[in-house]
Amino acid sequence: MNNRLKYLPPSRPEDRTYDLGFTPDDHPFRICKSLILAFSIIMARGPFLVASVPVVVTHFNQPIEVDGHLDEPIWQQVEPVPLITQLPNFGQPPSERTEILLAYDDNYFYMGGRLYDSQPELIAANSKKRDAFVGNTDWFGLVLDTYNDKQNALAFFTNPNGLRFDANVLNDAVGQLPINISWNAVWDVAVDINDEGWFVEMRVPFTSLPCQVKGEEIVMGLICSRYIARKNENIIYPAINNDFGEWSGWKPSLAQEIKLQGIQPKRPFYIAPYVTAGLHATQQLNRTGQAYEPNVAPTYDGGLDVRFGLTSNLNVDFTVNTDFAQVEADDEQVNLTRFSLFFPEKRQFFQERSGIFNYNFGPDDYLFYSRRIGLYDEDPVRIYGGARIVGRVGNLDVGALSMQTAGIDSLGLPSLNHSVVRLSKRILNSQSDVGLLVTNQTDFHGYFNTTYGLDTRLLISKLDFINLRWAQTLKPELANHTFDQEAGKFWVSLSRQNIQGFSYGVSYSYAGIDFDPVLGFQGRDAYNRYGQRTSYGWTAPESSVLQRHGIIYRGVTYWNRLYRLTMDSHSSRLGWQFVTKKGAGGEFTFNYFKERFFEPFEFSDSIIIPRGEYPFINGSVMFNTPAGNPYFLLGAITVGGFYDGQIQSVELMPTLNLSSSLELGGAYVFNHLQVADTREVIHIMRLKALYMLDTKLSVSSLVQYNSSENSILANFRFRYNPREGTDLYLVYNDDLNTDRFAFEPMRPVHNEHLLILKYTYTFRI
Repeated sequence: MNNRLKYLPPSRPEDRTYDLGFTPDDHPFRICKSLILAFSIIMARGPFLVASVPVVVTHFNQPIEVDGHLDEPIWQQVEPVPLITQLPNFGQPPSERTEILLAYDDNYFYMGGRLYDSQPELIAANSKKRDAFVGNTDWFGLVLDTYNDKQNALAFFTNPNGLRFDANVLNDAVGQLPINISWNAVWDVAVDINDEGWFVEMRVPFTSLPCQVKGEEIVMGLICSRYIARKNENIIYPAINNDFGEWSGWKPSLAQEIKLQGIQPKRPFYIAPYVTAGLHATQQLNRTGQAYEPNVAPTYDGGLDVRFGLTSNLNVDFTVNTDFAQVEADDEQVNLTRFSLFFPEKRQFFQERSGIFNYNFGPDDYLFYSRRIGLYDEDPVRIYGGARIVGRVGNLDVGALSMQTAGIDSLGLPSLNHSVVRLSKRILNSQSDVGLLVTNQTDFHGYFNTTYGLDTRLLISKLDFINLRWAQTLKPELANHTFDQEAGKFWVSLSRQNIQGFSYGVSYSYAGIDFDPVLGFQGRDAYNRYGQRTSYGWTAPESSVLQRHGIIYRGVTYWNRLYRLTMDSHSSRLGWQFVTKKGAGGEFTFNYFKERFFEPFEFSDSIIIPRGEYPFINGSVMFNTPAGNPYFLLGAITVGGFYDGQIQSVELMPTLNLSSSLELGGAYVFNHLQVADTREVIHIMRLKALYMLDTKLSVSSLVQYNSSENSILANFRFRYNPREGTDLYLVYNDDLNTDRFAFEPMRPVHNEHLLILKYTYTFRI
């Protein structure tokens, strides 16, 4: 193979390419050697990031009543932080008077906000839902990099209704959705709305802020902000511009360091038992096989979760008979590819500092994917119990997890132990690290699957990174030689992540034929891959309706290792992206694909694509209306070629906030496919409704119809959450057939349905 990979330096005046001296089928160590040239070129391009001088936060020695009034005399001792407008025009003074105050005592970190508004009747408060992730409400909150590791952080936000939104920030806020909103913590907030605006007091206990104490001093990274929805205006501290797009104000690496002195935080100690009770109805064929008969059985269970702090920076979680009855249903998706779909983890036990376990080879390609534990083909598998430890020791991030699941005889699934260990250490500078991840699945009777990974990320200039990763699977049927190429996976990339000005990414990877990480997720097996991304973005002038826009090219090529590195698939996408000052946005993309099938591929029950090579071209549009409005719409349209036929695809996702208590949403997906002389139309309809009496009591529903599955899935949840850790859920799930008469015997109305009540109470010791 003579197609050599090249690196184009991202800055002038060279304007020349450098031959990196390797091809897609080379051994990884030859590739590493070849990258020395590119590494040395970029090393000379600019300085590393310089850490900020920590700001000393005011220490309180008097109690504060969290009522949103900020009327205690001690608040007058606190100097507001200096604020600047980030959106829509960076560098401007805030349009509304805003004071953000920071303080702490021996037990809590406080944040106060005097959020004045010249038109208080226009304050947007369109949700009361816990963890509402919407742009049509005013927001106030902070991002805390509690370990000051410049990679991970915890976010705490509220709106004028006093809802609580908290999340984990992962991977320095790089990626399509680099925050985990399924993580929840114990904290308090109170809001007061009056004729001057809205006023906030937030209190986060140090037991919810794992941190590293050196002597009696803690250094954290801080970003705090106020968002005014009707103006699409974000007011921020410190002064962070928009060079990294919508997640610029969430990046721990850009946070202001703050210092807390004379403090020894208490360690968390929570005990949370739960009980469940309900009815589970299924349908089974009778003895003659001529009809379905219902089988209704009571279900009841109980379990226990325990959390305690070994130290201020190491937390341990234990779980016994883990239950996930409160987890919301996954959204139905149409898979228009030949590879598996990726669904995010939503279960609370796996959320604490989940970024520690992040080890990826690009989007949706992970060495550890926690949904492999307790789920088998997306059906629940009982978890007997397990333990988890996360935290930091010195400059070493530590994460370990071990869980035991039950066997299912009808599926031939034995009882299995699932374990993972992750270590990551900062080196050279605040944005560089080296790490190890090991996963293991075993039945303790001879079967095991162990996969280890070695990785490093190096900041080689102010904006440029090099990433190197190697992983290998070990199991009984393999020779298990060290660095066996066919049992391994390798990935290397050079990248710049900003959207302002020039940005690029170039990556090479391969996965061997025997590489099989059973606790991971990879979309495809046995390949060599080369990908590249090039973009240039502009900030629009202040007089323009645009905030920013830019062009982007993405390309990726795969070669199949099972067929002598024959090209498997290729895609090239050229697009123009834009965001307006009011918050609307979109992307127009021209797409070229070439796909090869080595065997006939069954795309659906009615479409089978013969073996062969299929080049095709199509175009796509993605858009969103301003999210600051009570009513907004997300959409995507694709039209053009699709393998040897045509595709017309439309996806619309509206959201309507009829009041601060009632939210309606949904989606309609239409796919018209004409492939392999066969026509197929696929519809997906999704309806969501949420009623919130207040921030503690809510009722939600989700109904989904998928024409390709001939089914309707329904999920209804009642939740009473008087305080974090105390929950009462009533959950009803239903799976209905929509095409009963096309089968013999006739299918039942309900495939199965479940009604379950769950109560959890957390003792804080």
